[in-house]
Amino acid sequence: MKSITPQELKHEDLTILKELESLAKMEFSIVENIRGNTKMGITVENGRVSGCGLYRLYLEILPDSIGKLDSLQELFIDVNNLKSLPESIGELSSLQVFHANKNKLKELPDSIGNLRSLKKLWIYENSLSSIPESIGEIESLEELYLSDNKIKELPESIGNLKSLKKLTLDNNQLNILPEAIKNLRSLEFLSLNMNKFEIIPE
Repeated sequence: MKSITPQELKHEDLTILKELESLAKMEFSIVENIRGNTKMGITVENGRVSGCGLYRLYLEILPDSIGKLDSLQELFIDVNNLKSLPESIGELSSLQVFHANKNKLKELPDSIGNLRSLKKLWIYENSLSSIPESIGEIESLEELYLSDNKIKELPESIGNLKSLKKLTLDNNQLNILPEAIKNLRSLEFLSLNMNKFEIIPE
């Protein structure tokens, strides 16, 4: 790990990091790789933030400005106290990996569907009761982990996720699956344990 110098980062990215540091009451360091337990670490490519780890900081909000980190490819915000995500999250056009496990999220913004580069979306152990229709617009998505939430139904649009390989929905409140789930032609792994199905889906 090493400290950040102003010369290493675009000014706009540096300003956003300072805002996050103010919320976390800690300073960022540059690290080689971002992992799920990376706390206040960033990776940098060509003067831009490419990865960001905000593990176990008990943050209650993310600033709207985070959407301006348009070179961000990996964002890990596990184990915080977030109840919502800013709509600006949908502006992270380069984002490929997004982990927001073990927060208090009650909903996802509709703008999540704008993350057209996203491959991995992990949001287990939250308080989600539904998933926005816009999720079906992330055709690049390969992994969707939604276990340990309060999800009662899935949108029909989930059938549009033609690249989806892994879908976990354990320990939710589902009693039916949308017909469109049959359209997930790339699906290799589906887990539905501990739901409220009266009839086990085929």
